Amino acid sequence: MPADTRDPTPGTPAEKSQVKQRRAWDDPEPASPIKRQVLIVDDDAQTCALLSKCLSDMGVETQIARTGEHALDALQHMQPDLVLLDYEMPGMNGLKCLETIRKTRPEVRVVMVTASKRPDIVKEAHLLGAVGYVVKPFDVSEIKKRLTHFLEPSPAVAS
Repeated sequence: MPADTRDPTPGTPAEKSQVKQRRAWDDPEPASPIKRQVLIVDDDAQTCALLSKCLSDMGVETQIARTGEHALDALQHMQPDLVLLDYEMPGMNGLKCLETIRKTRPEVRVVMVTASKRPDIVKEAHLLGAVGYVVKPFDVSEIKKRLTHFLEPSPAVAS
């Protein structure tokens, strides 16, 4: 009995040329892009939810820590591309957390996200190695642009 030589793709020849179906013998699926990951550190639930939604819309995975101490614990188990770090939190403040992150995980980029506009805090954050500073409240479209910029693969990210 001769081998079945019919094309397993259903439809007319015109349909076949317009729609290519994946079959086991076709080229393998292209590798999926590596998911970006961001650690959001803020004691305010609304800020966490807003940032998480913005990042999720951008295809970025998020993890949330409500304190500086929880952030440092999370950083022992994850490799984030970026940390969004609030300044005013109970317990360890954002600058102390940033200082500890720099000592333990110097490769991790940190952006301060806070309601404080005090120039001394901005300067201190920069001196401690923060790559940017975002003031709350922020516009959603603007924060998405800024986050896209901060998530660029270049290690020399400017604010």
